[in-house]
Amino acid sequence: MEVLVTGGSGRIGRLVREGCSRGRNITSLDVAPSDDGTVAADIRKLDEIQRLSRGKEVVVHLAADPNVGASWESIHEKNIIGTYNVFEACRRSDVRRVVFASTVHVTWMYHSQPPYSYIVNGEYDKVDIGHLQMISHQTPPRPDSYYAVSKLFGENLGRYYTDTYGLSVVCLRFGWVPPGDKPPQPSPFFFASWLSRRDLVQLVERSIDAGDLKFDVFYGVSNNKWRFWDISHPREVLGYSPVDDAESFRSKGDV
Repeated sequence: MEVLVTGGSGRIGRLVREGCSRGRNITSLDVAPSDDGTVAADIRKLDEIQRLSRGKEVVVHLAADPNVGASWESIHEKNIIGTYNVFEACRRSDVRRVVFASTVHVTWMYHSQPPYSYIVNGEYDKVDIGHLQMISHQTPPRPDSYYAVSKLFGENLGRYYTDTYGLSVVCLRFGWVPPGDKPPQPSPFFFASWLSRRDLVQLVERSIDAGDLKFDVFYGVSNNKWRFWDISHPREVLGYSPVDDAESFRSKGDV
């Protein structure tokens, strides 16, 4: 299978390139030149993306400004114009599917109210975990930043390209993939939103290989005890079966 990964030199891009390479010929692009085989290309330039998307069956679109505090100017260029260019290039090049990297930040403002506020503050004794209402793909968005708004734009643009042009689009609302695959510091946010490297790779692989899937949105976090994002939907539709739980770091004394 011919697969193009945008943002291939980023943290998640490198994991996808290495973890999803079996049985796939992966082309990686990034804005900066690299000596690891990544092609230098700019998603802000439609002609460059269209040239590289020709002959590809799937495009995994990761390239973006990933900074939650990024300025509108940067978000507009990279996450709005750049995302449009990727979808339009895929349409013109008859790509079958786009796997779009979204984020849990599209609903992160729910953390300002109980019971989610208790979890992110580490006040676990105030939470009835057995009756915790999960935030799902059907929960109305509550973005926390221009970055999150741009990811909602990408999801809705994907919906448009599915309905209008028949492009298959899978949107993955990724949680936190920290450097080193472990918490850099004790953080309740980590225990709620961690996505391990191997769970990330599994989720992307299952999104690439999913059969007759037109458009859908899935949360991507590991099977964390204190997560409040629903992963039953990717379990049922994609067969996602996360093997990691952030709680293991607490039991090992790593935090």
